[in-house]
Amino acid sequence: MLLVSDEKQVQLPAAAGKGFKARPENKQRHRTSKQGKTSNYVGVCWNDGDWGVRIQKGEVKVSLGSFAEEADAGAAFDKAALLLRGRTAKLNFPLANYLNEAGHLVEDQQIQARIVKRG
Repeated sequence: MLLVSDEKQVQLPAAAGKGFKARPENKQRHRTSKQGKTSNYVGVCWNDGDWGVRIQKGEVKVSLGSFAEEADAGAAFDKAALLLRGRTAKLNFPLANYLNEAGHLVEDQQIQARIVKRG
């Protein structure tokens, strides 16, 4: 089955049933705000002039705050992900950035307080 769009033809799998939507490969993966800002980091989005950070804990979404720098927001997400998911969490930066000399995770009290308070 072929789906024809304005951009190009997309081949649908034979098993594509109801609810299956094909999209062109070149479509952007991250949502873009009205200002045209999009983040390169997981858990980070552009909010009213700052980079906001959110992470999900179970069914509850926890807001970790706003940051002026995108990289700082990405690091905040990483710290929360490590607290919630451990060393197997998908991170924005290398795990080594969050370990002390003994190889233990360095705790961030502010991030930990937000997760406990909201989660």
